[in-house]
Amino acid sequence: MANERFEYNSLLLKTASGETSVIFPPHLGEQILAKAKEGASVSVTGSENTDPQGKKVFRLNSIEVNGSLIADTPPVAPLLNENQVEKSFSSSISGLNYGVDKNVNGFTLSSGERVSIAPHIAQQLTGQLKANEKIVVTGFLEPKRPGVVYSQKTSIIKARTININGQTYLVR
Repeated sequence: MANERFEYNSLLLKTASGETSVIFPPHLGEQILAKAKEGASVSVTGSENTDPQGKKVFRLNSIEVNGSLIADTPPVAPLLNENQVEKSFSSSISGLNYGVDKNVNGFTLSSGERVSIAPHIAQQLTGQLKANEKIVVTGFLEPKRPGVVYSQKTSIIKARTININGQTYLVR
């Protein structure tokens, strides 16, 4: 299963007592999806928690698939692209994006790019962020993170400024 950024970060285990959702860090997606195919027998270690909606989730520490152990380790630092150039994206808002907490955490442009913004910025701009609203965003396209597998092909923009109705907002 994928998160709101289309990064695979969980899987559903069928156990003798029912189904269990297992959450893992997105940077382990490539390793886990390569080994833990549907129907594979796995052994998972971790801890069970209750999310804000009251649903029980199991957080993975390690998973063993066919004798191969995949443990949660820190992600590889993404390569810094010193040649990365700030770009401007002019489009209209096709829809708002929501996190698991059901708060706005960005929006999708009609040209297909997703703009990621911090929840406190989204909260401040709630009145301006509307579908079909013309918008200009300056920022950087986020590079693919090592080890992450995406459920959809999309470009994510790390916004620096957002211009709505002639008003420019600095996004940090």
